[in-house]
Amino acid sequence: MLQGTVRVSTLAWQVVRTRAGIEEQHHVLSADHGPAVLDGNEDVLRQAFDELNMAGLASGTEVHPDLVRAIGFLTRPALELHGWLGYHDRTTVGFVAATDGQSGILARRSETAIQLDPIAPDSLPDIVIGLLPQLPAAHGRSITVPKSTLDEIAGDAPAPKQPEPDDGLGFLMRDEPQRDPEREALEWVIQLPRLGGGRIYAAGRDHVGRRRKSPNPITYVDTEPGRWAMQLKPSDSGEPWGVLLPASPAYLHYEVSRLLQDVTPAERH
Repeated sequence: MLQGTVRVSTLAWQVVRTRAGIEEQHHVLSADHGPAVLDGNEDVLRQAFDELNMAGLASGTEVHPDLVRAIGFLTRPALELHGWLGYHDRTTVGFVAATDGQSGILARRSETAIQLDPIAPDSLPDIVIGLLPQLPAAHGRSITVPKSTLDEIAGDAPAPKQPEPDDGLGFLMRDEPQRDPEREALEWVIQLPRLGGGRIYAAGRDHVGRRRKSPNPITYVDTEPGRWAMQLKPSDSGEPWGVLLPASPAYLHYEVSRLLQDVTPAERH
């Protein structure tokens, strides 16, 4: 497996993967430079292998086996954390932190390149939390609302229908609207100046390769006052609750570890 940091363009990544016969690829690391790679366009291949040779990752058209193994390793990870991180300079990076229990790799994907780093196989939560920009937890209390309210305020649901016009006497029949402190608190957080944010998922495969992915990610939002985290939690009514609360590194580490534990196959516990 990898002995150190490796960085390749998404073009070189696709060329190596295609020539090695690795058809499947992780969706976060997916690179598609069109039919030129599949058709073996000489200019495209020359560009990719020039890059690989300069980086010491190929000799002529023979790719270093460690790179080929790493790409295959990331195709179907036994256990992984993956997602997207929005940094405060407005760049977005996709990541996959993967392990098979013996080795580990962290892959970070920008628009044009993929960087690979060897990591300890039991360090996935530490590694992923370490990728987040440094920011203290926000100040405030936890906020809990139905998912429909969360979607509405976040702009993911259609606006409620406007009331029908009346003859001006409707106020006699209407109660004063009741205040909803949870909704008001959520609206206050949503309007805070946004610096960035991201989502973290977990997934694991059992001994026959069946993949189980966390149904809901951990979502974090970086605002100028600090970081918030949001998760969906089950409820007795069937509609999930959206829970938003200040997110310290320790809290995020705990939740990411729990997410990973939930998708770890029984034979790996």
